[in-house]
Amino acid sequence: MARRAGCGVDAGGRRTLAPGADRPMGTCWPSLFEVHGRVFPLWGAFLARTRAPTAYRSKESLPRWAPVVFDGGLRRKANVRACYGVGLDVDAGRATRAALEDAFGDLHALVHTTWSSTPEASRWRVIVPTSRRITGGEYSRCHRYLCILAERAGIAVDLAARDPSRCWAVPAVRPGYIAFEIAGATFDVEEALRAIPDEKPLAPRSPSSIRSASAYVRAVLEREAHAVATAGPGVRNATLNRSAFAAARLVADGRLEVDDFEAAMLAAGHAAGLSQHECLATLRSALRGRGCA
Repeated sequence: MARRAGCGVDAGGRRTLAPGADRPMGTCWPSLFEVHGRVFPLWGAFLARTRAPTAYRSKESLPRWAPVVFDGGLRRKANVRACYGVGLDVDAGRATRAALEDAFGDLHALVHTTWSSTPEASRWRVIVPTSRRITGGEYSRCHRYLCILAERAGIAVDLAARDPSRCWAVPAVRPGYIAFEIAGATFDVEEALRAIPDEKPLAPRSPSSIRSASAYVRAVLEREAHAVATAGPGVRNATLNRSAFAAARLVADGRLEVDDFEAAMLAAGHAAGLSQHECLATLRSALRGRGCA
């Protein structure tokens, strides 16, 4: 279900209720986003909140925020108008502060431990403001660029958090809480976009057009593809996971070609609003799960 966009907190810790306003939801960034050297307008106010976090009773009670403007004031992927920063979750539990500084040391970023972090298994959030406002499609490419920087330093980023419409929980008092700023240069959006080309989707292919398979196989593939194509926001990824794993059984049995499987499920994923990168990662995971790759 889509949520009202003004559900975050402002620099003074007050709830913001301005649905549809042309500014990031509940953040310290203004609508006119300008970079002054390495200092972002009101960025310091957000840093102050991370350095002196508030205590909350539970994870569910944490206010949420996002450096995003949503059309109509409704938080959903299709409504993303502009993003002002990129967020990363590092949940593997093994990343250290030194590793994070090594990975992102050339950038201006804010890093803090999350609610689920413990002294024994640290979990981190990395917030990287961008050199300009970016679209939802550009967000995905910038996120991938930052993931590559993390991977080079041996850090595994949670790819489930790459959705530009994602809301982030505010920093909160927890055992072993850590927050620090990396005072590098502004994240260069143009450099990231040059390094990560825009995805070119494969030509759609309907399951019914696959003639090399039996009628039964085409019917199964048609059913699973239809389930994915008609899945709504909030269940699309789960539906693709489930249907891809079910259809991959046909590949494992030798009754369906991998190319036909990927083409049909990709077309369904695109119809549901998922990116090619999201779809391919899920499809290949399903094939591996069935022992096909």
